[in-house]
Amino acid sequence: MSKTAKRSAVIATVAAVAVGGLGVTAWAAGWFAEGTATGTAQSSDIQPLAATITLDGKVFPGARRNATVSVTNPNDFKVALNKAEAPTFSAKKTDGTENAACAGTLNANVVKITGFSGSPTIAAGAKGQAITLPVEIGDLDQKCAGSLLTVTMKFGGTSTV
Repeated sequence: MSKTAKRSAVIATVAAVAVGGLGVTAWAAGWFAEGTATGTAQSSDIQPLAATITLDGKVFPGARRNATVSVTNPNDFKVALNKAEAPTFSAKKTDGTENAACAGTLNANVVKITGFSGSPTIAAGAKGQAITLPVEIGDLDQKCAGSLLTVTMKFGGTSTV
């Protein structure tokens, strides 16, 4: 074998070992590939809560009643009630006309509605979940005798998991 042929054989062998070595290194270490993932999710809308309140009897000065609050939560999440603003009042006489004289005497000291005890939780999608609140009637003016009293108040809460 000539010197050139020997030199070519050595170069070919070294090249084969080098390429084979790289292949072994790639196999031993594993091939690492990266990529990007993308996803989307639609967030829920926040819808207002609604409620109706009924008392378990007629009111008069010193009366203690229970109010049943029937709460509707159209949201996809539970809500812990923790907010109730001061109520406003109106009054109507038995003939259906406004009783402004009575309404002018009504306030949160006359009709005392105890707040939400322990932040009751309203289930997601609830339609009329009942909560009981104590109501105490203070010095109800005689101008209100025989009238239909209406209380309106804003309330709210915080989503829970």
